[in-house]
Amino acid sequence: MPTPDDKDGLKGSFDKIADDVPQILWSVDGDGRHDYVNRQLREFVGERMDTVDEETWTSLVHPDDRERVERQRKEILVSAEPYEIEYRLLHHSGEYRWLRLKATPKLDENGRVLRWYGTSADIHLEKTISLERELVAHELDHRIKNIFTLVNGLVGLSARESPELLPVLNILRKRLEALHNAHQYLRISGTQPGSPASGGLKGLIEAILRPYYGGGGALAARLDGDDATIDTGQVTSFALLLHELATNSLKYGALAATDGRLSIHISNSARVLRLRWMEAAAAIPALRSSHSGYGSTLLRLTVEKQLSGQISRRQGQGYLCYVLTLPGMHAGS
Repeated sequence: MPTPDDKDGLKGSFDKIADDVPQILWSVDGDGRHDYVNRQLREFVGERMDTVDEETWTSLVHPDDRERVERQRKEILVSAEPYEIEYRLLHHSGEYRWLRLKATPKLDENGRVLRWYGTSADIHLEKTISLERELVAHELDHRIKNIFTLVNGLVGLSARESPELLPVLNILRKRLEALHNAHQYLRISGTQPGSPASGGLKGLIEAILRPYYGGGGALAARLDGDDATIDTGQVTSFALLLHELATNSLKYGALAATDGRLSIHISNSARVLRLRWMEAAAAIPALRSSHSGYGSTLLRLTVEKQLSGQISRRQGQGYLCYVLTLPGMHAGS
């Protein structure tokens, strides 16, 4: 059994290790009172942190974050679940810097919270870059929206000058609106790199193919099988791939033919995801060349280099089939 001297030595060793950890370490009791912080907190806030009490802590939180932080602090006091929150704390330099706080509870045998242990990491640079990226994305989205508005205006002008073209121009306007909706999906899904894209792979396919919906709003394709959660970093690659397949189909395949049928099937297991793009139309010719042009090269490079997968193609009179084989992904909800 450790002697009092041994315990003092262990505590001293822990304090030294904790002070050298490059994050703020802290603990609070079951009532939310701080009873330990390491040196990193005092170095972060400076001499203002003489005592770690609720009033002092709250006064250092950014005014715009205080209500949110305080609300979550009260919620976790009656919870026994780990939690995470991002907020700004006043740095000794005089600026507010973003921290990511993570905490986990220590429970007794009855599930009651005895205390909380947590870390607070400085993520100011990461958060600033993310916010700047979002600002640029919003500005880009605004400019693209203006372009679509301009083009729609030109379509309307053409309709007034040539009323006989109105039915065709109305269809074109719907296509332009659908393209804009697809762009919105990609922008929103790609805002936070590293996080799952909302809507999954099926949602992305539907967004890309929406410009090819029929006049009644029906998708000119059958989409079935499993869904898959894709990382936002993969959204652009998948979108480029799907757009190229759809464009080729609209030029030469099922989407260009009145008798055309397009079916997309997804099979997603723990190890392998397979996406089969199958087109059927009488106008599709038998394969007579290597089809090693720009489009084929783009498809191959996108799948192999960006998505770490493989793509194969089979074509005969009346049919065309692409099979994409990719590393397995998490199943979609």
